[in-house]
Amino acid sequence: MSALSEPGALHVHDLTIAYPGAGTIVSVPVLEVTAGATVAIAGPSGTGKTSLLHALAGLERPTAGTVA
Repeated sequence: MSALSEPGALHVHDLTIAYPGAGTIVSVPVLEVTAGATVAIAGPSGTGKTSLLHALAGLERPTAGTVA
């Protein structure tokens, strides 16, 4: 069984979040996280950390790409 087919695994492919007037805020080509893994997201203010988390949680629809 693939680690990504486990319940709770996260797979992101070609994720883009863009806003009118601001352009692309987040671009994630590939992100794979197995169930139970710990991941940190760090960066300066205004670089899209919260937008990424909203997309991963399903609270915001990405401009392009998939989250599964």
